[in-house]
Amino acid sequence: MLDDRGVDHAGDAALVYAAQWLVPLFLAPATSWLFNYNSPRLVLIACELGGVLLVCLIGSIEITGITAIFPLLVVRGLIDVAVKSGRLIVLRLQFPGERLKQALSINSTSFVIGLAVAGLMASAIVHRLDLWSVALISSGCFALAAVAYASLNLSAASKEMAVGEVRPSWWRQLSVLRVDHLLRRRFMLFCLLVATMQGYHMAARTVFPIRDLGMDASGPAWLQSIAIAGVLLGSIMVALTVGGERVSKIRDEVIGLAGYAMMLATWLFASPMIALGFYFVFMCLHEIVFVRLSADVMADCPMEAVPAVSVAMTSGSLGGMTLFTILAGWGADFAGMANVCLAISGMGGLLLMASLMVPVPRSEGRA
Repeated sequence: MLDDRGVDHAGDAALVYAAQWLVPLFLAPATSWLFNYNSPRLVLIACELGGVLLVCLIGSIEITGITAIFPLLVVRGLIDVAVKSGRLIVLRLQFPGERLKQALSINSTSFVIGLAVAGLMASAIVHRLDLWSVALISSGCFALAAVAYASLNLSAASKEMAVGEVRPSWWRQLSVLRVDHLLRRRFMLFCLLVATMQGYHMAARTVFPIRDLGMDASGPAWLQSIAIAGVLLGSIMVALTVGGERVSKIRDEVIGLAGYAMMLATWLFASPMIALGFYFVFMCLHEIVFVRLSADVMADCPMEAVPAVSVAMTSGSLGGMTLFTILAGWGADFAGMANVCLAISGMGGLLLMASLMVPVPRSEGRA
């Protein structure tokens, strides 16, 4: 990563990713503990208000280097893991069975739309704002989220979680993954696909369009727009096909393999338009399998283990994504992004084919 003076900031970028996503992976038991003894609504509100305080703190200190805000980035990562896990818990409480897939797809759709709108607004006004103005806008968003979570009515649903009672340790709650083979398979597939596909995208979104497709400086913005459109379509497709027998019979591994194939297909054509078209399909398939697997894991998980499993799934997938992002970035500099894509899709494809060949026990042969 080079700035306008030609200074390489790749090390700083790697440190930012590690602080926000890798460190919280090791603090997952503490995050899970929050949901064991507190209402998910209360945890979500506290996290968003903590985000307000964190943004104001970052805006008020004099930043002399990335190491100065490293502890704050760790806290930011912990808050994000808690919020993402909390949203899964809330959706699991309020939407049982197949309705959970629709709820997750709607949640994902609204998130993608918000991300797109925020990106457009940021690109239009961020160069006109000072640090405190950016901090004020960001803290306002956190405050609005806290108000939205405060409006949730979970009094009836929360009884199912038995909040406040003495509960087994995080590791003991995760024993459900050892006992339930199908749940474990879906959990591992989720972490694998998010880590590899999202990690590749995070590294490729700036390198691929400029260095490999020969696009100008607007290339990354075009690729990100294509990616957001693909994610949006994938989320909508999940919502529209929930309950369909033909769709439900398609194995998640098959969708994942198709996604890896689309990753590779982006390198087969010199035309940026065709390559971006395949990238669109790749991101669409990634979103479909993301929503399907996250919904299946949450729906199949016993309610008493939902906090531990949701935190493990969130922190594990984000930690894996960070690791693959850093490795893909370094690999692109040494071997080229095409070889990175081949390595990631090849490794992921082999693991998915191995999963397809391992039968699911009849006692757990759920759809």
